Amino acid sequence: MRIKHSLRLKVALGFALFTVLILVALMVGVLSLAEKQAEQLIDATVSDEMSHLMHEYQRSPQIFPPRTQNLHGYIIQNDDENATLPSYLRKLGPGIHHTFVGDRELHIAVRYSGTTKFYLVYDVSRYEQGIKQFRVVLLFITAVISALTVWMAFWLAGLLTRQVSDLANQVESLSPNDMKIPLAAKYNDEEVLGLARAFDGYHQRVQELLDREQEFTANASHELRTPLTQIKTSCELIAQNAALDARSKRRLNDVNQAVDHMTEAINSLLLLARGGSQGATDSIPVKACLDMIINSCADTLAAKPILLEISIAPEATLQVHRDAFDLVLTNLIKNAIAYTEQGKISVRYEAQRLCIEDTGIGISAADLPHIFERFYRGIHRMEKQGGLGLGLSIVKRICDQSGWRITLHSEENRGTRVMIDFSPV
Repeated sequence: MRIKHSLRLKVALGFALFTVLILVALMVGVLSLAEKQAEQLIDATVSDEMSHLMHEYQRSPQIFPPRTQNLHGYIIQNDDENATLPSYLRKLGPGIHHTFVGDRELHIAVRYSGTTKFYLVYDVSRYEQGIKQFRVVLLFITAVISALTVWMAFWLAGLLTRQVSDLANQVESLSPNDMKIPLAAKYNDEEVLGLARAFDGYHQRVQELLDREQEFTANASHELRTPLTQIKTSCELIAQNAALDARSKRRLNDVNQAVDHMTEAINSLLLLARGGSQGATDSIPVKACLDMIINSCADTLAAKPILLEISIAPEATLQVHRDAFDLVLTNLIKNAIAYTEQGKISVRYEAQRLCIEDTGIGISAADLPHIFERFYRGIHRMEKQGGLGLGLSIVKRICDQSGWRITLHSEENRGTRVMIDFSPV
């Protein structure tokens, strides 16, 4: 799984990391340079002291070599006196030497003058203590500056990305029909201004598309509903003719059902085209809505050995959009009836939860993940005539738009249970 980070975090971490690396490099450079310069200074001091010692010896061979806390001198006039030297000096030749004796670092200068050997030993342990303290102080200063750099990096990153975040909030709060002031009018920085102008242009194109879609929806609703209404009315008038024989009545009933199916399909398609727009809500009597839908399916129910159980209190109501609720309930009830050849269909409503359960053919495990997809029809549903594969897609779309939570459980040849939770989250 790819982890996503905010732009502010990326900018701040990049700036802070770059600055901290520079600080660490400077600290290492300063320490290295300080130690190198100190080494050279000590060597120069030891060399000068050696020159002074040899000069004084030439003036007075009886002088004593220096004996201080940090500097020790030795003058060996013949090989027999080598035994008086410390062991670490005996094998050293002329020059400047660096060596460790125990935990002490020594800088040693060795020179010969004829048969006389001169040794100067400089103990730099005290200097090393100073260097250690300097390292601690420098490390502390670097840590403090690094912490301040990280804080400043986040502050600067927030300053740089504030307008981008504000633009994102503005875009998120936009609605298709609300664009009183262009986003570009609120920003000055060229980069953010360009992004805001792009959003303004996109929003304008979306608004134009929505206007054309609404115009098409209105035209389609009028042009399609009008002839269907005329056909429906004509069927009802013809059905009142007592001279019709049974065969003609069956055909007239088929036409009437086809009109109902086309009307339902048009309602579904128009709702999809409007993106599930529902409008204002009303207090809807749940049982009355269900009874109306059951009555419209009375002929189909009467033709099947199905027991219908309804457990809904007469006073139960829901604050929902009537057309949306009717369409959801109609699709679910008709699905339950269509795919149940015998057995039982139960409808329960309690505590703002509606449950529709049947003992029908169910849904296969392969079809179940796709059941809410548009125009998808499973294996058993393909065997049934009629239907566009829009019913459950419409149901899911309305539920999502309305904030209703729908769950569907089904087992092949054992039935289906659909639960809709209308309670606010």
